[in-house]
Amino acid sequence: MNKDFSVVVSGGFDPIHLGHLKMFQEAANLAPRLVVIVNNDNFLMQKKGYVFMPIEERVAIIEGFGVVDTVIESIDQDLTVSKTLESIAEKENIKYFANGGDRKNIDQIPEAEICDNNNIEMIFNSGGGKIQSSSNLVSSSNLVSKEVVKPWGSYKTFEKNKDYLLKKITVNPGEILSLQSHQHRSEYWHILEGTAKVECEDQITYLSKHQSIFIPKQAKHRVSNEEEDVLVFFEIQSGDHLSEDDITRYEDKYNRS
Repeated sequence: MNKDFSVVVSGGFDPIHLGHLKMFQEAANLAPRLVVIVNNDNFLMQKKGYVFMPIEERVAIIEGFGVVDTVIESIDQDLTVSKTLESIAEKENIKYFANGGDRKNIDQIPEAEICDNNNIEMIFNSGGGKIQSSSNLVSSSNLVSKEVVKPWGSYKTFEKNKDYLLKKITVNPGEILSLQSHQHRSEYWHILEGTAKVECEDQITYLSKHQSIFIPKQAKHRVSNEEEDVLVFFEIQSGDHLSEDDITRYEDKYNRS
């Protein structure tokens, strides 16, 4: 078979589901070669606030589909695959960039300029209408994200929408988080276990079980656990950009920037 041109599809595939397989199968009919770009974990953290299935697992599963010729982890650090697509175009004759059922027109495709520059035709609604959502699959399960271990303890994300995010944060005895602020979000903390020392601007407040505090947008703040037992609290983030990148650190026990 002549494999001198290819079709490219991309996505988070976190987790992979039937709709993705249908998209691959339909896209594979467009060209002799099917290349799948898998969004890296950084993309998912920026978009959803959690990674349900690590990049290595997503890549391995997709490589197992017979219709897929090549699987590539995205190199982009933003919410596109523009650089990845451009890199592939330097090595392969890409004829089509196929998009799934949740992307309907060129205005929703940030990679449109790359496609135009490389004479790549964009295909919409590959695989038919959107029959399932990875986020809905995850949010309907008990495990929304794995526990993320930090030097001071850990956190787990339970739910993320476009303008709010819910986390459970655990701070180990004697530990302290960085003095920080956020440009794009405010936070609401509700104590579940232990006692929290909260510094917010020039005020210090001690909170115990069932007590809460509001952290305004751009306010310098941090929390510490001076007790011998663990501190556990819910953090509800609210704003127009909910990302781990939205942190400005002023002081940090672990010398993080």
